[in-house]
Amino acid sequence: MKITSLLLITFLSFLMVCTGYSYYDQSQEIHRLTTVLQNTTAEVSTNAATKQLKTENLTELNHQLDESRTTIDNLTSGNEFLLHDPTGAEATFFIEVNGYLSLNNLTARAKSQGIRCANLIVHLSTERELELIGFNTLDRGLIYYEAVSEYEVKPVVGKIYEECVVGHPYVYGNATISDLLVIW
Repeated sequence: MKITSLLLITFLSFLMVCTGYSYYDQSQEIHRLTTVLQNTTAEVSTNAATKQLKTENLTELNHQLDESRTTIDNLTSGNEFLLHDPTGAEATFFIEVNGYLSLNNLTARAKSQGIRCANLIVHLSTERELELIGFNTLDRGLIYYEAVSEYEVKPVVGKIYEECVVGHPYVYGNATISDLLVIW
């Protein structure tokens, strides 16, 4: 860059001598051209630094955008951050419409619709286990249902299971509830 600048100044000096500029005029013009050349060089350097800074900022913004896209992709409809507790009516309606599904499919369907639900494992005195779906409703508190039969159940440890089934004559035997395990 310096060699080019010196050649340019030398050429301009020669041109001015040939065209009749006085020494003072030549000196003034050389000084002016040198200042313009220095300013242009500084501007080019500044533009290069600005360009580098903008490139770095753009790279950082692209990285943040990729992270945001990954976060959004991870927030699917079944993600716990998007689930809500239903009202009692919403939970009952959900069971009435989808109660024919197995417990695993019922749980998956609830989550896909944005409804938070739990699996309740009921341990019986007969060494059997029953699984119920549960909802922490906004108006009725915790409510549980048998998946396929759609019966509401109000399980209590120490009580006979069939006495905990709401609304229908239900015959299951004299199995007493020995333990409850709620899995959210």
